[in-house]
Amino acid sequence: MELIKIDRLSFGYGKQQVIQELNATFIRGELSIILGRNGSGKSTLFQILSGVQNAYQGHVAINGIERKSIKRQRASDVRIGFMSQFHQTTFPFSVFDVVMTGRASFTRFAPRAEDRQRVEDVLTQFNLWSYKDRPYTQLSGGERQLVLLCRVLVQDPDIILLDEPTNHLDLHYQVKVLENLKRLAADGITIVCIMHDPNLALLYGERLFLMQHKQLRSLSGLPIGEIHHMLEEAYQVRLEAIQHGDKNLIVPHISASHDKEIITISPVDHAQIDEVVTFVREARRHLFPSLDHSIVPRDLATFVETFIKDENGAFLQARDQIGKLIGTIGMLTYDCRFDQFDLPQHRVTEVVKLFVDPTWRRQGLASRLVQSLHNVAASRKIDTLYLHTHPFLPGAQLFWHKQGFEEIITCVHGDFETIHMAYNLQDS
Repeated sequence: MELIKIDRLSFGYGKQQVIQELNATFIRGELSIILGRNGSGKSTLFQILSGVQNAYQGHVAINGIERKSIKRQRASDVRIGFMSQFHQTTFPFSVFDVVMTGRASFTRFAPRAEDRQRVEDVLTQFNLWSYKDRPYTQLSGGERQLVLLCRVLVQDPDIILLDEPTNHLDLHYQVKVLENLKRLAADGITIVCIMHDPNLALLYGERLFLMQHKQLRSLSGLPIGEIHHMLEEAYQVRLEAIQHGDKNLIVPHISASHDKEIITISPVDHAQIDEVVTFVREARRHLFPSLDHSIVPRDLATFVETFIKDENGAFLQARDQIGKLIGTIGMLTYDCRFDQFDLPQHRVTEVVKLFVDPTWRRQGLASRLVQSLHNVAASRKIDTLYLHTHPFLPGAQLFWHKQGFEEIITCVHGDFETIHMAYNLQDS
């Protein structure tokens, strides 16, 4: 049974949209874990669920009640406890007193006997009763996390929201916190937990989500190969999936010197066009987020005519040892659309769509693609390769200089400062 339902949730800070048209459901009595890169919107979603941020658009229903209508310090059909990512105190309150603050909404003036008993029960449950008189400020990071979790639990919550509860913990306390969370979920408490470690999520989570592109994407029920690909795309690092008992784990790929030998670079054929176009459009969306990506670029919309049938056109693809598309580059007849400079040679082609899968960057693949295209151009008696790039793309101008391209002119076109460059094949 769903306890939290999010429908078309959007939120932004000023003009910066962080969450857009997000939909998700969280099931009663399950441990749900949200993964995602720093800055992807995870903590913003946490703040909305916990009631800290309420200037959102869309609907967030908790047990059928809109989140904005659930007030603190007021009786409700559902109790929500949350633990944020950071907690600092300079006062040496005892562990007992820190946990007792979780009962504040139950007591008007002073703790009652039943409040003290509830604190004792929870500390005993977590084997922390012997710590009750110790100053909170003298505890280790892992011990503090457990104490703060106890403070949440004495509220008798139906829902627990946790923002990176294993952050800065050693392995012992990571396991201890997550095992306790699984036990609490088995007791019927709904837990939504934000984490960074995919493997801890795969090992302990009952329902997994990935925050990416301002959306929350469910990973539950997907084949491990698809999860692998989605995590590679999200974290922009090459990963490998390995079997561990009845679970699957994701580990970073360790590059070896022979990796470059297993890459194949070849022309795109008709059967591969749709896959290649999807790859290129996704790469463009990451590099140029301000553009309208609902419009298909003309050269991609006319792929066959531009890159296959035209004698000056070509489009190359790079694939790894399992056939995964990991890079592209193309060239097409230059249309002389820029009047700030002149390229007098007879046959000029424009280099376009150099994109490399983020997990394969800095391994020489881009240079190999350029060299392969150079060979194709030379075999077709092309005089000049032309391209343009932009200063806001880190290292782009230096990269093309290393490939033998020289700057023609830098000027502004539309919203972008543009660097125009050329490579004279007749001099090579």
